[in-house]
Amino acid sequence: MKRKVLIVCLISLFLLSSCTKKEESTEMKENKEKIPEELTQVQENNAKIIEEIEKIMEEEEEPIFVEEKEEKDKKEEEDSEKEQDSQEQGSGTGGQSAGQSGGSQDSGNPQSVMPPEEKTYEEKKEEEKIKRYEKIEKNWMDLSKTIEKIHTSWSKYKVKAMEKGINTDTLSQTENYLNNLTIAVGKKEKINSLKQSDKLIFSLGNYFDLYKGNIEGDLNRITYIAREIYLYALEEDFEKAKQISKEYESYFSMLRQKINIEKKDEKHLYTLEISLKDLINSLNYKDVNLVKIKRDVVLDNIEKIKEVAN
Repeated sequence: MKRKVLIVCLISLFLLSSCTKKEESTEMKENKEKIPEELTQVQENNAKIIEEIEKIMEEEEEPIFVEEKEEKDKKEEEDSEKEQDSQEQGSGTGGQSAGQSGGSQDSGNPQSVMPPEEKTYEEKKEEEKIKRYEKIEKNWMDLSKTIEKIHTSWSKYKVKAMEKGINTDTLSQTENYLNNLTIAVGKKEKINSLKQSDKLIFSLGNYFDLYKGNIEGDLNRITYIAREIYLYALEEDFEKAKQISKEYESYFSMLRQKINIEKKDEKHLYTLEISLKDLINSLNYKDVNLVKIKRDVVLDNIEKIKEVAN
């Protein structure tokens, strides 16, 4: 009897604990402050800047391939066509050919149109270079428009940040990063643009922290670390990349303390931590492409955390 009572008590405690956790989770979500749309727009457009600049870098590095047609094959094809036309014209016209030969020149048949001359490999390659250049120039123009959108959203949001009591030094620092990013994009400085965008990501974390129940600020700081590691690797400064990688532990610890996710989703937090360690370990190989792959895995895992935490 006592055993049955004990089992019933344990089940009751388990159910009560589960209900309490669910109530706490629901309460935290209900108390979660809404992030202003303007701040979200600054964040999203800054991410677009990074994405487009990296596309430009990939485009510039990609080799130009031009399909070259062998002259020999072209000549054989033309000879075959001429031979076939000659056979078709000669079939069944042998008795008439002598009588028509005298007036054939005045028959008024239109002259055959010469096909356009085939472009050389060098000409084709030059055309592809021009197309690539025009595409990249258009990308830079689009980036300038995106920068303008960031300034517009930022101008609207600043008042809200000040009402929230943001530190004036933080406000000035963010303004400085945005201005430097604008100048770097205007000068088409790819690496510097990425660096300034990364600094802006870190700085924006301070504003997300103003809104209760949100972890975007912590995720911004981890994103900053992952991107900085790659940028230093891109410049082959692997030692500096290792130094800055040490900062991830404190940022991840803060995230772990603040995040509110269901038990079944905790695996995503663990996956993120493992991927960060893999990124740091990849620096030992001193291979930029490897570091980029590991960085992308981290960024994908951060996006997954955003999904399950909301």
